[in-house]
Amino acid sequence: MKRNLKSILTVALLIFYLGNSAVSANTSNLYIAPAEVRLKTAAYAEAFNALAQEIDPRFFDVDGLAEHLDYDVLNAVKYVQDQIAYDPYLGVMKGPGGTISTQSGSVWDQAVLLAALINAMGGEAMLGVGKLTEEDALTLLKIGITNSLEPEDGLQDYDPKAFLEKQLDREIEDPNRNTSEVSFDDYQRAADEIAVRLVSQLGLAEKPETTSSTPGAVQYAKDLADEYVWVRYRDTPNDSWQESHPSFKGLMVPKVEAEKYVAASVPEERLHKVKIRFYIERRVNGRSVTVPITRDYVRPAANLSGHQIRLGISPNSPNPDDEPSFYTPVIDGVVQDGSQSFTPLGLTFSPEDAATGPEIFRTVAKGLGNALGSLNEASGEEQNTPRLTGVILNVTHIAPGGKETKTVRRLTDFREGLPEGYAKQLVSNFTLEVNVGAENGARDFKAMFESAAILVRQLPYQKALLEKKITIEELLRHPSSQTLPSHEWFAALHLGNVFAPSSAGGRVIRTSPLVIMRRIIPNSKTGFKVVVDIQHNAVRAFTLPKPDQAPEEDKRLAVRNGVLETLLEGELIGLSGIPDWAQVDDLRVISSSDALQADPIWDAANSNLKDRLMADLKDSGSILIPNGQMQRWWKVNPETGQSLGMGEYGGQDTLEEAIMEEGIMLELIGHTIGGFFFAKGLTSGAQACAGAGGSGAFETCCMVGMTLLNGGMALGGIVSGGAISTRFGAGIGMIYGLGFDGITGNSDTIGDAVNDGSVAVCEYATG
Repeated sequence: MKRNLKSILTVALLIFYLGNSAVSANTSNLYIAPAEVRLKTAAYAEAFNALAQEIDPRFFDVDGLAEHLDYDVLNAVKYVQDQIAYDPYLGVMKGPGGTISTQSGSVWDQAVLLAALINAMGGEAMLGVGKLTEEDALTLLKIGITNSLEPEDGLQDYDPKAFLEKQLDREIEDPNRNTSEVSFDDYQRAADEIAVRLVSQLGLAEKPETTSSTPGAVQYAKDLADEYVWVRYRDTPNDSWQESHPSFKGLMVPKVEAEKYVAASVPEERLHKVKIRFYIERRVNGRSVTVPITRDYVRPAANLSGHQIRLGISPNSPNPDDEPSFYTPVIDGVVQDGSQSFTPLGLTFSPEDAATGPEIFRTVAKGLGNALGSLNEASGEEQNTPRLTGVILNVTHIAPGGKETKTVRRLTDFREGLPEGYAKQLVSNFTLEVNVGAENGARDFKAMFESAAILVRQLPYQKALLEKKITIEELLRHPSSQTLPSHEWFAALHLGNVFAPSSAGGRVIRTSPLVIMRRIIPNSKTGFKVVVDIQHNAVRAFTLPKPDQAPEEDKRLAVRNGVLETLLEGELIGLSGIPDWAQVDDLRVISSSDALQADPIWDAANSNLKDRLMADLKDSGSILIPNGQMQRWWKVNPETGQSLGMGEYGGQDTLEEAIMEEGIMLELIGHTIGGFFFAKGLTSGAQACAGAGGSGAFETCCMVGMTLLNGGMALGGIVSGGAISTRFGAGIGMIYGLGFDGITGNSDTIGDAVNDGSVAVCEYATG
């Protein structure tokens, strides 16, 4: 009875805190950190927040820019025309804030920004919608190809190190740590060499056609023509209406008539959106059925570019002595309305119902499974047993006009039966980053320091968990845990600009946001591995042979861009260098399902790998497999040249062997494993740690990792500084430089493990 009551209370607490509820008033018994630690963390948090406020809002905020422009409508018109480069993608991808941050945008993003500025200045603005002539549309595309898209440095007069040292009255160690083995130039040279091989193998044209314009360029210009928009404005109601066409940069006024004028808000059909949905797959009576366990989670890409999405599968029990009886999907750090929990039998029910008696449910479900198993064993019909065969995540890009491009990722594959330790494989954590272009640094730098201010207040209580002064349930309901930072994956901010499409030799246009997911996957050798998976990276590439000639599509540039992105993925998790598989000269071109099934890779592939191979072949028409490779291939779309290196987990790079062979610092272990635990709703800390490695040493190592969970104090050193550093490197490294011990107080177990050790320190930690 006590065990049953404990499980009910545990789940009741879980459901209560998942729903964004207020913290219980009964907090008098919660652990409180020592006064000196609380004072120190408060000082650090205030310093981080003060540093965030030092950033000039004109670099990312409409109101801040309006003030900078002295609330002058004509200044706003001139600013958008002269300072916001035209980027020829369709619809609204960036929104006003993102357009300011990247200092570029489509006709829609430019117009929406200008209208927002004019309205913020007290003027009146509306959007004119009409169709361009084909000639003007080709001119517009030419402007987009030749525009410079380098945003100005929004942090050029900003010295965070000096500011924090003054605020904290202490020196901070030099944040410039070079962990990158190769320079960005090295990556570019390797991308050039690899792209040449891919282009040659696929028979893509060595040079664009020399006709008046390529069909791809003409059709793309027509698409731009069909959704043209501009701004109609006036300063006061007594003024006459004026019109501005910022995309044409004052070079000409296009021949266009308004089909309609609309308010300065964005129609839904013109938005780029990202849609997320979880499914389970279950087998009943020998048939596989896919069942949604969340509703569609849909958000504009412009909104997500300023907020990283936390996704995961959470068990009902954080107690390592309990085997979870059910699991619940988490989106954006909480259980969304309409979500369904599920069991290893593939049965689903609402999380609210689970709180009424999970122990009883588990007993019934287990009894049902045993009974069916016995029955099937006796009848020879074991396949009739209902069971879970996998968890699936779909991440979909919805383009303006409604066209959907879906990526499907099988998170677990139990089609061959539930493996030993399946609970560990079900518990999972992902972070989704949406990048809309190279930024001036100000917006993300501000978010990074605001996130650090939240993280620093949580550290003493995560340390208390390690020291067994509080339980994981108490930590979850502690006031310090109730606020989530907007960003936990700082490396994605740091390297975001490196992934911006190149303009060398022409123009690569990103036609969708770049969507990247970091996944944590159980591994029998190391306990866990990290995968960085590019979900969406649609591009088109164009060149302009001569100023007086029409644009031409150049698939070679698109291939090169995809190769470069593939090579850079490893930098997001601390790996560095050109992977051996990417440098193989001999490639096998597979262009049909029959050829794929006859290839050696097919016989060597597991079910999930076969799914990926067949899906990529269907999507692109051709895949290229480096000789000697049985798990990697190049996916190239011969129609556009869009390319990406692929593997079992999608467009990816993975940190697995490095943990075993190179002794990656425990700060990385903390980042990768720790992500499980404190995204709101993932109460799996002790459970996952206890099952991860099968030893007390690894459990303690895992718990040390929890203290560094949100990508904060220890992550900075992984990619800060180095040959491919961006302006974010100093800030991230500076956070790292403050040190875990400097904030929470010295501890042999934590301090030595974090600051000195590799995985071997876990053994020391358990002493």
